[in-house]
Amino acid sequence: MKLIFLVLFTLLSCQKYAGFTDNDSLATIDNVKAEIIRADILEIKVGPSRTQEVSRGFLVEVGLNPIKEESAEALSRKFHVNSWLMRVRRVSGASREDIGYSYTPFFSQHIRLGKSFIKTKSISFRINYAAMISANLRNFNCPAYNHNLLIDDIKIIPRDFGNYSLTTDKPRPLNRPAEINKIVPPDFNGGLKLMGRYQVELALYNSDKKEIFGDWIPVNNIVEVSYESSTQLPGCVGAPDEMLIENKKDKIFPRNLFRRD
Repeated sequence: MKLIFLVLFTLLSCQKYAGFTDNDSLATIDNVKAEIIRADILEIKVGPSRTQEVSRGFLVEVGLNPIKEESAEALSRKFHVNSWLMRVRRVSGASREDIGYSYTPFFSQHIRLGKSFIKTKSISFRINYAAMISANLRNFNCPAYNHNLLIDDIKIIPRDFGNYSLTTDKPRPLNRPAEINKIVPPDFNGGLKLMGRYQVELALYNSDKKEIFGDWIPVNNIVEVSYESSTQLPGCVGAPDEMLIENKKDKIFPRNLFRRD
C-alpha cells in the first residue's frame, strides 16, 4: 500500500481551539483551521484465489482545530447546530462535481451513559471505485464493471485558503443525503475512474432537521490522483458475471448489492 503523510506541524503539534462568539441572534466559530493532512491508497485482493491486486480507492484525513465543549453546547442548545458538515468535490477547471456529504456530531448519545462531548480533531472519508462501493461488491472474486485499475500516484497539493469563520446564519435545507461519520469513515462513490483533484469544504449542520448553516469554507490543500493504470486479471477472463448472478439470486437489485455495510 502506498502511504502519503503530510506532516503539518502548526496544526498537529499545537492543537489550539477555534474561537467562539455568541451575539444572541448569531454565533460564530472563529479562526477555523482545517487542512488535508493524509491521503492513502487503498488496495484489495481479487481473483478466484484472491492473489491479485487492484485499487479499492483512497482514504483522506482532514485535521482541524476543535471547539470547546461549552461552545458546542451553546451551538446545540441555542442555535440548533449539532454537527460539522463536510462536502467532498472533484474539481476540474471551473467544474465542480459533488462526490459526497458527511456529518460529524458534536455529541454522542449513549443509552446508559447519556450525552458525551466529541472533541473532533480530524475527520476521515474514503472515495471508492464504483466496483468497490459496498461490502457485497468487494466480496466478488472478479470485480464488477470489469474494474482492473491501480492508483499509481496520489499526492497532497498545498493550497493555503487561510483561516475562516463559520456562522449560524442562513439556515436552509440540505437536499442531499449526508452520511454520519463515526468510528468507520464513510464511503463515497467516485465512479469508474478516480483520476482528478479533490477539494473538501466545511459548514455547520443540524442533522435532525437536515439543515445547513452559513457559508461553505474551503479546507486547505487538495488531493490529486494523478495516474491510474490497468492490470491483468487472468483468472477473471471468461468468468461468470457475479453481478448478474447476485441480481438473479436476490431479486432486489440494486438495494442489497450496493448496501454500504
